[in-house]
Amino acid sequence: MKLSKHAFMAIWDVHAWLGVWAGLVLHVMCFTGAFCVFYEELGMWQDPALHAPHGDVRPLTELVRPMLDSGQLGRKRIDVYLPDEERSTVDVRYVPAAGGVRRMTHVNPRTGEVIPDRSRLASILLYVHFLYHDRWFPQGIFIAGVFGVAMGLGLVTGVVIHFRKIFRELHQFRAHKRSGIVWADAHKILAVFGLPFQSMAAFTGAMICFGPLLLKLFAGPVFHSDAKAADRALYGDLSGPAASSQRAAPIDLDQLVAKATDALPGLSPDVLRFVNYGDAEGTVGVFGKRADSPLGTSMVRLRLRDGAVVRVETPGANGPAQNIEQWIRSLHFVRYGGWTVRILYALCALAACLTILTGNWVWLLRRETREARASNRVLSRMTVAAGGGVCLATAVLFWANRCIPMHLPWRMTAESVAFFGTWGLALLGCLLASNARKSWVVLLVVSGALFASVPVFDVRHHLGGIDVALFVLGVGLLGAARLVHTVRASWST
Repeated sequence: MKLSKHAFMAIWDVHAWLGVWAGLVLHVMCFTGAFCVFYEELGMWQDPALHAPHGDVRPLTELVRPMLDSGQLGRKRIDVYLPDEERSTVDVRYVPAAGGVRRMTHVNPRTGEVIPDRSRLASILLYVHFLYHDRWFPQGIFIAGVFGVAMGLGLVTGVVIHFRKIFRELHQFRAHKRSGIVWADAHKILAVFGLPFQSMAAFTGAMICFGPLLLKLFAGPVFHSDAKAADRALYGDLSGPAASSQRAAPIDLDQLVAKATDALPGLSPDVLRFVNYGDAEGTVGVFGKRADSPLGTSMVRLRLRDGAVVRVETPGANGPAQNIEQWIRSLHFVRYGGWTVRILYALCALAACLTILTGNWVWLLRRETREARASNRVLSRMTVAAGGGVCLATAVLFWANRCIPMHLPWRMTAESVAFFGTWGLALLGCLLASNARKSWVVLLVVSGALFASVPVFDVRHHLGGIDVALFVLGVGLLGAARLVHTVRASWST
């Protein structure tokens, strides 16, 4: 691939500027994304009371029916998540009848104990990953989509720039050379090896973020302004029949699940979605996987009052748009492959962080002698604040989760304050620091020590996979601090 000098420099500038400035946000999204891979596990880990021991499970009707009949849950839509390999409780997600944002309540399937949400650690990391908040900033997901497109454009321009020597970049690491060469080689190796994962993450993330917006744009010309028809084409029939305003008592919930598995043999139910609960036309959608379609979700919709099957949806019978949407979500949210694939996803996400940060490091090293010293100084400190600051903020979030007593009513707010407050202080400290490299070392050392020590809180109870992963991450950050300290950068701003 031979480009003119003008075209090459134009592509180089696009790649460099996207990497330098958009990369600061993309690093935060990739770092939190490594945790979101284990979102379900973190949802259990964040509250020790949710670690239900193995034993006899009570009937679903006995566990969930009292909440459904209480009248405190909005009846339009109620989601019930059944226990599985990652989730040991029955989780009920709903909008209160009095209004407000969606909430989650957990039910111990052995004892029937109802446990309200007392931590939002997993939700904070998910919201930061998508730059989103369901109440204060729902538009942030579109901004996340823009950065997903920027990430894809950065990857394409990087491939164009290095296409002629891309195979050499797979193994060329000149660790004995000066620091600028070390960071440049590390950036290229990480980028080349991470290209398949980063391309997939950028594309699927952008499609998830822009899906609802694109649906609205095409609803007019394609679906004759029928928004419901557009939703059905992309997401399937999630709403069910309209409410009739006539009351009718639902039949036994376990019986409904049994009817769903009879209607679709091989279905492994994991989510029940109640629509218009208590209405004569109220339905429940029983969602789950089948062995013949691990990346797709099947659904059986039944009428609540008599268990009549209203609709059956399988990946093979879905339209192309719905199948593509399910594949995109399955790839981005790792709904296949088990622990092995999720661990690989998390490692690739952290490698993407290193790709971005080493790229910024190279940019700064190559411009240290230019006149625009002040802009380089600001960029160096912003890189440290985004790179090391989010590590420290996340480590403090995990510590706050274990240190703040569960019974306090304001503990969820305190977790948010701990995360964003720490990040803000890290940013301020980086801007005021006299040496960016020393700031890197300090942030990485403190973050690594905090992550590695979190499992101490669980030693007396039970050390699980999350504790092991946090310890390994902490050791890795300590190793990164040693590397930054050893490979001394020639710039000292």
